[in-house]
Amino acid sequence: MAALRPLSLVVIVLALLGCGRARREGPPATHTLGVAEALGGSERNGFERAVEPRPFDFPRDHGPHARFRTEWWYFTGNLLDLDGRHFGFQATFFRNGLDALAAERSSSWAAREIFMAHFALTDSSAKSFRSFERFGRGAAGIAGAVADPLRIWLEDWEVSQLPVVSELVVQTHPNARLPPLRLRLTEEDIALDLTLVPVKPEVLHGERGLSRKGSQPGNASYYYSFTRLQSEGTLNVGGRTFAVDGLSWMDHEWSTSVLEEGLVGWNWVSLQFPDRSELMYFELRNADGEIDEVSGTTGTWIEPDGSHEPLAPGDATLTPLSTWTSKETAISYPSRWRLTINSRDLVLEFEPTVAQQEHAGAITYWEGAVSGALGTSGEEAKTFRGYVELTGYGDRAPTPRVARAIP
Repeated sequence: MAALRPLSLVVIVLALLGCGRARREGPPATHTLGVAEALGGSERNGFERAVEPRPFDFPRDHGPHARFRTEWWYFTGNLLDLDGRHFGFQATFFRNGLDALAAERSSSWAAREIFMAHFALTDSSAKSFRSFERFGRGAAGIAGAVADPLRIWLEDWEVSQLPVVSELVVQTHPNARLPPLRLRLTEEDIALDLTLVPVKPEVLHGERGLSRKGSQPGNASYYYSFTRLQSEGTLNVGGRTFAVDGLSWMDHEWSTSVLEEGLVGWNWVSLQFPDRSELMYFELRNADGEIDEVSGTTGTWIEPDGSHEPLAPGDATLTPLSTWTSKETAISYPSRWRLTINSRDLVLEFEPTVAQQEHAGAITYWEGAVSGALGTSGEEAKTFRGYVELTGYGDRAPTPRVARAIP
């Protein structure tokens, strides 16, 4: 889920294989790793664990947390051009620490952390979806993350802090403790350039930002979101440029050990509604496909004014209504859903804007734009949009590779 981005030192090191940088080109990778392998395990190599709530310090906490093994900055958005054509995008930057106790090395190529990034674009009108991934060591300027001014990058994919040049921004968004950001991603014939401005304050998920993912202490993460970022800019696809605007969502999360034994994946949902409220919902799945309730909370409801409250197990139920099977991987995923929020007497139905939004890379998972409509008989239907992530539905078996030491 966005709360648990698929990330693994093993995957990244195998992809790098002794080079300074790497990216996926050509056919999908034949080596894949399950998310349970990527985020489970007890080996910590000196890294800290998320065991109790902590105070959040912004802007410092927008940056990297080197004392934790894994970290991710995640952006999704739903955009429209001037003619109402819909595009969805995902951009995720992952940081993976190698060993918190490793000795310093003098080489400029020496890396204490490795980065991976995913970029995907959905064109709902054309019913098309394209995704890309990159890998690079956190050395020699190839990839990295810094807090002030905020910048996360892998080669020329980056999100960076913009100066607050307009007093109007300060007056309009006085509670948003995230600076305006610029997101730039270019791959093949696609180029996305967006300005992201928060219009609501941060949301701390779980227990004041401690999001539990298991019954054992430390099987948790620190997790916060900015659930409504006003977004505008340009999108170039195949030589055609679109002026786009819409709403984006940002997650930032860090941890050392998350999934415990027996958990294989999750279903994660983020939804943005016309009245300026939002919802984040997740559920963890066991090997038998049943929903596990060890996490303590299943999501967060965010009010239009930014106030929010956690959803406890039993407060909500996600029911799949149909399935879609990938021609590329033969994996079947849920493809339309009913989300019942018992505590609010609310029933939501939504579906993908394009069925094929599967990332078949180092880790195979489905993540894509979704939409639904609010309104009853006699009322005007109002569209809501969001993103769904589905993992652990049948990762392809890994094939061995010969690895070479990274200098």
